Amino acid sequence: MLMCSRSLSQLFAAGVALAVLAHAAPASASPWTLPQDELVIGFNYTYQGATSEYLADGTYQDFPLEGQFLSHTMHIGSRYGFTPRFEGAVDLVFKQVTYQALPLILGGPDEGSALSAWNDSIIDFNTVRLGAGDFHFHGRYNLRRGLVMITSETSIKLPTGYEQPQGTFDEMTGEVRGQATMGDGQTDLTQSLLVGAYVPATGGFARLDMGLRLRFGSPGHQAVAGAKIGQPLGSNLVVFAGARGHYTLTEGEQIGVTMVAVDPAVARSQFSLANVRAVPLRLDSDQLTLEGGALIRLGTIELAVNYGYTAWGRNTAAVHSLTIGTGFAIPNATASTAE
Repeated sequence: MLMCSRSLSQLFAAGVALAVLAHAAPASASPWTLPQDELVIGFNYTYQGATSEYLADGTYQDFPLEGQFLSHTMHIGSRYGFTPRFEGAVDLVFKQVTYQALPLILGGPDEGSALSAWNDSIIDFNTVRLGAGDFHFHGRYNLRRGLVMITSETSIKLPTGYEQPQGTFDEMTGEVRGQATMGDGQTDLTQSLLVGAYVPATGGFARLDMGLRLRFGSPGHQAVAGAKIGQPLGSNLVVFAGARGHYTLTEGEQIGVTMVAVDPAVARSQFSLANVRAVPLRLDSDQLTLEGGALIRLGTIELAVNYGYTAWGRNTAAVHSLTIGTGFAIPNATASTAE
């Protein structure tokens, strides 16, 4: 009876780890592959907000002119076990991204000018984008089973045709381009090794992943990594914490010029060209995100909640994020049944 109880506890912990990791972003894949013919469909919603950023040189500062970045993302993902060791997965995101800041008037027309002349002198940075984000395709093959699981993952990210990031101003017209984008608009190929471990003494789990991301087009290639630990508290609650990030290994190509405030605290009424400097715009970025959350069982429903914060980075926003997700599994989804 004791051996049976331990076996069930091990299976529960592995299942918990699978559920916790399945709700997260595509980059947080699980080393626990699905059983053959099992289909898992997951849904989650992520809110992101930021009022500050890390510049390309690593400087941390607020957005100028009371700027604020907001994002609402609906993530739909599916995983399927083709064999006892191999699974495939597809993920798609739908997003609304917004950047809001106070409009700026630099070198306005003389007093008494027509209203249209004043309108032409207003620089409006506000941007809203809505639509499909990127497709993600994953293949995972389990190399080792047991208390320690080792899985190889190959992932491809494909953009869906949204507008790519560009410099702050259009070089031809001088008009302000969008300050918020759906993504970086290029293809990635990522190869990772996922390691997961069950801890019999506590019923908890730990996982570690590391890999290399080849970014086709203008960006530089990246190293990616993540770590997470989790612990069941009773039969209906699992808490977890971790970190994930990426680091650019090679410098990418310049795609334009972006404008950065020398002192973002300067009020709009005192803001001038002397407080602006132009810097090369690249899609290279570094990022370290700390996260924590819980998996809650409500009867037959599993609800995952995750909070994350970008604690360090370069060329990225200092984002606070909150994700709420759920999903369901269909065992033997395509297995043939005997008559």
